Amino acid sequence: MIHGKATLYYPPACMTVLKDSMPDVDCAVLQEAWRQETPNTVWTCVGTAEQGCSCVFVNEFANTVMGSVMATGQQVALTEDGEAPEEPSDYCVKGNTLSVRDADGSVFTATKQ
Repeated sequence: MIHGKATLYYPPACMTVLKDSMPDVDCAVLQEAWRQETPNTVWTCVGTAEQGCSCVFVNEFANTVMGSVMATGQQVALTEDGEAPEEPSDYCVKGNTLSVRDADGSVFTATKQ
């Protein structure tokens, strides 16, 4: 079972740009839009258009992916079977938690249950 949680933050400048095309946009509107876009995900958006909106999503799903893991030093490359090899990413392990940071700055965390 995979449990996913992430936060999207819309700073005030982004909210201003959104208001140009959607004058009534606020955090509740963003929350509803995300819930419609991803119906199997729980979204919660809080804040104000003036302060910015913080939208958190939580998703839980079962997924089986076969592939290989190649660790070298403090980098790991994860490759799904039948896919092109991915670029190595930085990783660290602390206790039962593995964190991987991709080149674009995305961070993925897995905890051994």
